[in-house]
Amino acid sequence: MNTKVYCFGEVLWDIIGGTEIPGGAPMNVAYHLAKLSVSSYIISCVGRDKRGEKLMGFLNENDVDTSFVIDSIYPTGIVNATIDANEEVNYDIVYPSAWDNIKVSKDLSRMDILVFGSLASRSDRSYEALKSILSKADLKIFDVNLRPPFLDKDKICYLLGLSDVVKVNLSELNTIYSWFESELSSDVNQATLIMDKFSISELILTKGAEGGCYFSDGVNYNFKAYPVSVKDTIGSGDSFLAGFIYGRLNGFDLEENLEFATQISGYITSNKGGCPEYQLVDFNRFLWKKSYDYIEKRRYVAAY
Repeated sequence: MNTKVYCFGEVLWDIIGGTEIPGGAPMNVAYHLAKLSVSSYIISCVGRDKRGEKLMGFLNENDVDTSFVIDSIYPTGIVNATIDANEEVNYDIVYPSAWDNIKVSKDLSRMDILVFGSLASRSDRSYEALKSILSKADLKIFDVNLRPPFLDKDKICYLLGLSDVVKVNLSELNTIYSWFESELSSDVNQATLIMDKFSISELILTKGAEGGCYFSDGVNYNFKAYPVSVKDTIGSGDSFLAGFIYGRLNGFDLEENLEFATQISGYITSNKGGCPEYQLVDFNRFLWKKSYDYIEKRRYVAAY
């Protein structure tokens, strides 16, 4: 597989109960793509500190290409995360951090796929860096990831207007819809309005334990969540997106693709943190343990 996927945005440490775990949505996507043997690059910034050194070591050890990660006088990013009684995660994202100062220091004349979110756009410098490379990507995937209070409607709308594929959760869909309409409407109508307004080709709506829905021209496909014992939901959506990209690159049909994405998301949700250590054989055993006896005939198993 020669396709290269570039992930732009925050790299950081999630601090949960005093334990520091590698994180940041773009980095999570890059990590899981690398686990799936996809060539993944991270475009970001770390501090000239122990956390930055350790984070770079983690990425390199897990085959994520760090050629486009620069260093900064600002500290490596940290997020103080707390998990509530419903296993949902609340984030206190420290500002400023190194990833607020991303600069594309090497030539990027072309990218097969670019994955990005909205959080890195909280700083003008990182936002301008992202804008400078958007036109160079053949496929632009916007994993929205709204994180209050860092919500800039104008910036987010600009990025929506340049995106080919958009992934949102239900809360994010409701928020974006509310910027243009005051009346309540169904998920389908909200997604349709947003896609029409910004000429988006594909939209993926994730709804946690309720699964989600995929929208494209004339297609409205509902998919179920993968039932697991939840450890935490950190990075579950990021691993879903990595699985979706992997399936797309390997020619899965829509049903197979969304099925695979929900399976790997379920596996990550059953572990702690957004980037738990695992090998593909571990994921395969997880599926067998869950009695997915049809897995044997799925095309992606051959890639393991």
